[in-house]
Amino acid sequence: MTDIEGCSLFKTGSIAGDTYDLVKTSVEDTVKPQGETCIEYQDADEVRGALGLTMYNNGLMGAGILAKELEFCEFISTQLRAANSGLSIAAGDALFTELEATSHAVSRGLVNIAWSRFNMTNDAIVSPTVKASFNALFNEFFAKYPRDLS
Repeated sequence: MTDIEGCSLFKTGSIAGDTYDLVKTSVEDTVKPQGETCIEYQDADEVRGALGLTMYNNGLMGAGILAKELEFCEFISTQLRAANSGLSIAAGDALFTELEATSHAVSRGLVNIAWSRFNMTNDAIVSPTVKASFNALFNEFFAKYPRDLS
């Protein structure tokens, strides 16, 4: 963040040398925070999610982000089921088997592990096109709720 004029600073944290500041502005304010990346949270529920990020809690996840991760995993689970629904039984079973480790992480609400396991799948079964579409969903979530993905 380079300018917090008109903002109230709640929390500051860092990930891999990048600093993140969680600030509050008035809806009527024309002054918006400035920085390399600015994420606007739409409601108190999203802010609670951000407040639970490990960078703001000495490496521990708070209840707010855990709830957001579980919500996201339910969404990803639905998208995976939709991707499988149009396949033949044999092709669907092959995809289900390939995504078993991903599915287990999704069912437990473990977004980082689900993403990692998803990207380790065999390209012959989970095509690069399918990976790209799902990675876009993961990346959108990671952009909204930053974390260390190393």
